[in-house]
Amino acid sequence: MERDKIIKELTAGICEITFMDSFSVEHKISATLSTIHLDLDDVCNADNLGHLITMWNVAEEKWQDVPISEIIDVERLTGSGVKGEEDRIDSLDIFNEL
Repeated sequence: MERDKIIKELTAGICEITFMDSFSVEHKISATLSTIHLDLDDVCNADNLGHLITMWNVAEEKWQDVPISEIIDVERLTGSGVKGEEDRIDSLDIFNEL
């Protein structure tokens, strides 16, 4: 995956990051770089320019380094553009009939 795309998605909201460790075990974490989800004291000071991306692990509430080469998928869960109006559950016809 490309560094810029990963950073853009993490900055836009909370993402589910899927990565594979050196033992070929797949891991999933919820992570973010969005300042909306972080306290001012928790802002990342890492430059994220090397082969690692430092991201806030939402579940464990700590910074975590993940090698870019191990990241196999990024799915944004929150933030603008995640779902369109047609995907909203309350817009489905079945709920309008009740």
